[in-house]
Amino acid sequence: MMRHLFAAALLLATSAAAITPDGHALIAFKESISDDPSGVLATWNPSDATPCHWHGIVCNTLAGFAVPRVVSIIVASTNISGNIPPDIGKLTQLRRLSLHNNRLTGTLPLELFNATALRSIFLQGNLISGEIPPQINRLTNLQNLDLSHNRFFGVIPDSIGDCGELHILVLANNFLSGYIPDSIGDNLTALKELDLSDNHLSGPIPRNFGNLSSLQSTLNLSYNSLAGSIPESLGRLPYTVSLDFSHNNLSGRIPQEGSLADQGPGPFIGNPALCGLPLSRPCPVAPYVPPLPSIPKEDAPPTVGPFGAEMPPANLTRRSSLGTGAIIAIAVGDLVGISVVAVILIYFYWKTSICEDKCCRKKGESSEGGFSHGKGTCCLRRGMLSGGAMTSEESEGSSDATKVGADQGELVALDKGFSYELDELLRASAYVLGKGGLGIVYKVVLGNGLPVAVRRLGEGGTQRFKEFESEVQAIARVRHPNVVRLRAYYWASDEKLLIYDYIPNGSLAVALHGTAQSPARSLTLTERLRIAKGVASGLAYIHECSPRKYVHGDLKPSKVLIDMHMQAYVAGFGLTRLASIAGRGVTPIERIYVNNTAASSSSSLANSASLGSSTVTWHGRATQGSSSAFYRAPECSLDGKPTQKWDVYAYGIVLIELLTGRSPAFQLTSYGEELVIWLERVLTKEEKPLEQILDPTLLLEGDSKQLLDVLRLALSCTSRVPDHRPKMRGVIDALDKCFPSHTS
Repeated sequence: MMRHLFAAALLLATSAAAITPDGHALIAFKESISDDPSGVLATWNPSDATPCHWHGIVCNTLAGFAVPRVVSIIVASTNISGNIPPDIGKLTQLRRLSLHNNRLTGTLPLELFNATALRSIFLQGNLISGEIPPQINRLTNLQNLDLSHNRFFGVIPDSIGDCGELHILVLANNFLSGYIPDSIGDNLTALKELDLSDNHLSGPIPRNFGNLSSLQSTLNLSYNSLAGSIPESLGRLPYTVSLDFSHNNLSGRIPQEGSLADQGPGPFIGNPALCGLPLSRPCPVAPYVPPLPSIPKEDAPPTVGPFGAEMPPANLTRRSSLGTGAIIAIAVGDLVGISVVAVILIYFYWKTSICEDKCCRKKGESSEGGFSHGKGTCCLRRGMLSGGAMTSEESEGSSDATKVGADQGELVALDKGFSYELDELLRASAYVLGKGGLGIVYKVVLGNGLPVAVRRLGEGGTQRFKEFESEVQAIARVRHPNVVRLRAYYWASDEKLLIYDYIPNGSLAVALHGTAQSPARSLTLTERLRIAKGVASGLAYIHECSPRKYVHGDLKPSKVLIDMHMQAYVAGFGLTRLASIAGRGVTPIERIYVNNTAASSSSSLANSASLGSSTVTWHGRATQGSSSAFYRAPECSLDGKPTQKWDVYAYGIVLIELLTGRSPAFQLTSYGEELVIWLERVLTKEEKPLEQILDPTLLLEGDSKQLLDVLRLALSCTSRVPDHRPKMRGVIDALDKCFPSHTS
């Protein structure tokens, strides 16, 4: 019996000796696991010579080592129970530890911080407790730390500021208390995401958080017990950062500095003592304090002149020698003079050109949002406020022309440079460019060779001309180098047309994915970034610099047109509203049908159609996968009112599409996964190399870090929480910061 036991012990010792030291440490980890319901650790066999083929283990052959070393442990979302043993610290070349979404308990062993090569620790979604050890400062290479949704308590160690390479620090949903250490704002200037929400943190928000200029996605301090005011220095943070200070004990006026001024109420709610914009709670007005009484003349000290001579007291004045009648005459004279000046100013105000939009700038001058409005293209003459291309002298007959246009039909120019008649338009050569749920689009070449794009809206709807006219005039005022310009319109009982500038190089959808007639193009990184910047600039102008702060509501690649220089133009602004007024609007049920069949319906077009007496030929088809449904924000509904945050979400999808070359339709139908969910998984959870994420051509031109920053920008635009999405102005700033030499 003793002989058999001795033989078994000898065999075990021999097999254990055969495995590498890294394998020994992993076997200790397996032994610390009390429950493995999925059997993910079944392949961890101590008799193997190397652990490199075990489930969840990644090895690399590193310089200076004779055998491959373990660099990653990825055993996530498997419901294993147990704790993290001290032996894990013996994996001195370990780069990534991903044990998130399990049922691990116990504390973090101090020996873990001997693995100084660690760059990523993902332990979120477990039951780990205890304090965060101050020895964490040994991990000077640490870039990603996520300990959220655990049971950690105590203070955030000040030594965490020594981890100067941290990009992501997420400690949310724990029981941490005490002050937020100043070392975070002083030293962690590379942070891109900071989430300390759902804890018991107290004290003020550190003022040095304004130094975190690399933040891109989140600064979340919500659901704590923070007190004091919101530091004005936080206004220096990039506009793309999603700020959240809600549900604390903050007080005072909300600063209106920089990025703080562009927030909605969401980041500030749940703080009863906060006041001012964007909350509806006004700040209390300071009580009036009357000035101190002046010193009586007899008690006032003498005033000494420059040469020592005594001067009379300053509060002594000479008695006026003017009579009451003279004072009245002077007042009447002043009133008459002011009236004359006012009349002159009003006259010149109506006679001269004014810039109606406050965002207009001189040539070459950048707007507040970081983008140029070009050569004063948003400036309009006061005589054009009715929407027609008429000067003040021509406006006298506008009321009669309006009646004629409503009843008999008339081509109304919205731009002074468009001076063509309806007959000339109808006689011109025309070609079908495409057809969707909102009518057919033609390319029409006018007599002088000028091409325009003409959209037919339909034949119904004769009672809403005034409403249509008002909307079309408002759209015509939105003039920006990256928004397709509406030049004219035609309204009659049997025909309604919109005339736009023709953009010659097709849509972004065709450029990225091609059609049966036109293959996809190989867009360079510079071209893609120029398109991304152009779309962002156009949307930002629509959102912030147009007089009424509009919403596009239907952004997608087929609504982005590009010219021969790869400049982008946002198309379709206001189109859904105009089509609805013109009688071409669709019901919610029809909208679903149109969105799901936009591609297939285009293939059944007839080979020819007519516009007036002209023959038109079909030259293209709708791009598959360009349905609006794939670009709609999660919170939108069929009868919901579009918001600017919807546009930001749609832009984020377009940006992902530009960088990865994947369409959201293809991703969903081929892999059963939404494009945003796929990118979140491969980028933040699995940390796939960029070669497996980006369009292969981009890595030949761009820096990996810059490309990664743009991907994270796209994810911030597609956040599930609308208030966490940046404003388009912030998107422009972020693109300029990531690629200053590519986006001009």
